[in-house]
Amino acid sequence: QGEAIDQDLGFKAQGALDGTFKLVADTLHYEGIFTGEVEGYSMTDLRGRAVVTPTEVLLSDLAGDINGAIFTGGGRFDISDSENVTFFLEGDASNVDLSQGLIVGEEDLPVTGGAGRLRIEHTDNPMWTRVTGVLNSGFIEIMPFDTCLVDAAATGDSVIFNRVELFYGDLHAVLDGVSGSTQVFRGYVSLDTQDLGTLPPGWEWPDIAGRLNGQGSLEGPLDDLMFVGWANVFDFGLGPLEAAVIECALVINDVLGVQDITAGMDGEGLSLRRVPFGDFSLFGSASPVATRVDSFRSVHGDTTVTLSFHGALSDTINRFLVPDFAVDLEGTRWS
Repeated sequence: QGEAIDQDLGFKAQGALDGTFKLVADTLHYEGIFTGEVEGYSMTDLRGRAVVTPTEVLLSDLAGDINGAIFTGGGRFDISDSENVTFFLEGDASNVDLSQGLIVGEEDLPVTGGAGRLRIEHTDNPMWTRVTGVLNSGFIEIMPFDTCLVDAAATGDSVIFNRVELFYGDLHAVLDGVSGSTQVFRGYVSLDTQDLGTLPPGWEWPDIAGRLNGQGSLEGPLDDLMFVGWANVFDFGLGPLEAAVIECALVINDVLGVQDITAGMDGEGLSLRRVPFGDFSLFGSASPVATRVDSFRSVHGDTTVTLSFHGALSDTINRFLVPDFAVDLEGTRWS
């Protein structure tokens, strides 16, 4: 008891055991506490029971820390082929953080949190690890969730996100993609919400109303991820500004950090303080410190409005410059 061990059980394991052993014929029964490493997973004060036969290890009543997650459950190791050990662990987990090595050997994974039920599967040959499950009340980087369905696997030098599906309030998002040996992610994301007013407060968006659906590609390292895609917004409202329909082409730099957005828009039913402007088009950009409209044009009946402006934003004062503004009414132009 309490001795350091490095024993060949048919799989990679070393650490310290404190428990009781019972040998019956060719079957070893163990119950106690283990701290160490098993097949690349770090385990601290992991209580449980194990039944070891020449071909398998059955684990039950596990409770403890596995790579920073608090885990309770069980599992099985197939050790019938020493060249291809396979195992699975399944149970309830809390404080689940993918960046802490839940997929062994992969370090450049998003920071996550949450609690739920997970299944970890692994084979040695070929080298493959898969994590599937359902998490609740957590987050993935800047995206909080009420519920998250995750299915991700590592194969050699790549991580494959088969499907990550998030639900937060009225927001629904689905992501898939691959991160290769260069730690550059390439994937696709779609999202929709019936109420833009329920977006996560941490995103610090203004108080807006409307419905949105959109999709597009994600590419880049986690610290400089770029989104390129489109979004449709219906019944949009921002203070006195309203629009019935907006179709947007979007490029968002640094999605997980200080976002810089470039957008081209076409829309219908634009109004300002209930004054109608009709159909419109716009091209511009925005960041937390600046906004720019390179071109805007609206048409309502025989009235056309065009303008451009740029502004500097801060916590204390906003400055705007309007270098171009014109109204064309029945052939008469004011500017």
